[in-house]
Amino acid sequence: MDRLAAMETFIRVVETGSFSAAARHLSIGQPAVSKSIAQLEERLGVRLLMRSTRRLTPTEAGRNFYERARRAMEPADDANLAARGAGADLAGRLRVSAAVTFASLHVVSRLPQWKASSAYRIPAGNEPYEVAPPAAISAAA
Repeated sequence: MDRLAAMETFIRVVETGSFSAAARHLSIGQPAVSKSIAQLEERLGVRLLMRSTRRLTPTEAGRNFYERARRAMEPADDANLAARGAGADLAGRLRVSAAVTFASLHVVSRLPQWKASSAYRIPAGNEPYEVAPPAAISAAA
């Protein structure tokens, strides 16, 4: 199993306190979580979790591994977020066609907040939106 995936699985098991909850969080089966932890313990040559019928507790080695694994996963998580965010920015002109009353009550009042959001890049020198009645927008299209 991939080392990062095994570390993430271990982190989720410790944080959720059970194999089943970790499996739900990771969208995999509980047997896959159990197998991943067993392989990780075998590869490291140390027991990371004390299992009982009621609880799952990290051993001393497990607590040390958890802290280091959690710190090691942060840059990987940041890289994933950066990669997803790079293509997720919105850009261009937004054209909304709505009844005047609806637009006045619900759309126009939210435009400044939307414009200020970081999810939208405004093209240089362009106003990102225009407000016009539906007939004017249809005629312009």
